[in-house]
Amino acid sequence: MKKFLTLFCFALIFFACDRFEHTFEPDIDPPEAHINAFPVLGYVPLEVTFTDSSQAGTNLIISWEWDFNNDGTIDSLIQNPIYTYTEVGEFYAKLTVSDGELTSLDSILISVLEEGAPIADFSFDPTEGYVPLEVIFTDESQQGTNPIISWEWDFDDNGSIDSYEQNPTYTYTEVGDYTIKLTVSDGNLNSSITKTISVYGQNVLVELTTSLTCVNCPYVETALHNLKQQYGNRLSYVEYHINDELDIGNLDIFAYYGMSVLPTSITQGTEMIVGGSATSQDELDAIIAPIFEETPLVQFYDFNATLEADTLNGSVLLSVDASVPPDDLYLKFTLIENENTNYLNAAHEYPLNVVIAKGELSISAHNFEDPVEFALSGLSDLPDDITLVIWVQTLADPYSSDTCKIYNVTEKAIE
Repeated sequence: MKKFLTLFCFALIFFACDRFEHTFEPDIDPPEAHINAFPVLGYVPLEVTFTDSSQAGTNLIISWEWDFNNDGTIDSLIQNPIYTYTEVGEFYAKLTVSDGELTSLDSILISVLEEGAPIADFSFDPTEGYVPLEVIFTDESQQGTNPIISWEWDFDDNGSIDSYEQNPTYTYTEVGDYTIKLTVSDGNLNSSITKTISVYGQNVLVELTTSLTCVNCPYVETALHNLKQQYGNRLSYVEYHINDELDIGNLDIFAYYGMSVLPTSITQGTEMIVGGSATSQDELDAIIAPIFEETPLVQFYDFNATLEADTLNGSVLLSVDASVPPDDLYLKFTLIENENTNYLNAAHEYPLNVVIAKGELSISAHNFEDPVEFALSGLSDLPDDITLVIWVQTLADPYSSDTCKIYNVTEKAIE
């Protein structure tokens, strides 16, 4: 009887899959420029070593253009140059990288000081966290010939001075990566330094059931890939393949959510979209974008994972809001292959974010003062490009879109 039901379910999936023909243009991801430099401030003449830490997109980076003093002139074409500043001032060194078609730009502030000027520096705690995030800033500047008499803080890189205190406190109320700038002065000479802070919010997970033979599934697969490029690690998505060569036994997911058609996506465990079309990206974005503005009820800290032999061991410290019901509360974890190059989907593209292992652990009775430890065993012949995705979700039985919410999600590349 069980075998009959399984075959019936496969047949239902096959015939329910929308079979209209369509074509897809391949996505070309641009490179992402990023500069490291040392030192970023000091007395004239100042020799600075620049290191390219850019990330390639779809194609390899083939050119580097450096403008060290922001005058519009290319000063170097080598990947990791050294440059000596011979004049006092603040210079935004710029790097433009290219793969031959697409480019990306990054810049970094270099402060070149007159001998005897103060040297700006500061620390802050915490160095990252979830919104709303209260941060304590501590001035660690060194005086030059004369004592420092003024401090100017710009916490969000908007050009406005947010505080004149030496050691201020500031609360970030919106999600984002912020550049902090401190300028110190002795009344005659000054110097500035910038650092960055990341403020996190509610992350979003989309679970997609799909199949290599499903003609309309690539609409949603492409939409999720595009949204992932837009939102970065704030958005995670996983592909559960059904009844194809990449199916690791995913009918339990399909059945739990009460799905009957491929493709079907479910966002944050509650918002389901059935089918795929040219409007899939807009439909998904309309659901995803507002969730980013919510305050996360679960926060992740000290997320670690190690791969030993055929077992992946992980641990994470959870902060769970008191409003989260403890009943049927689970930590779920999936290992995904970032790109599978062994098979093609119906649009003749390689599948992305394919689930290759999955598990769950009840945390209803867990003491959240201690880390949650979990494991995925029986792993063998793993691909090189894998990512671990974990989330906290209520898994009531039977499923209800009113209660089976995902409270937050995070991911980590496994090397």
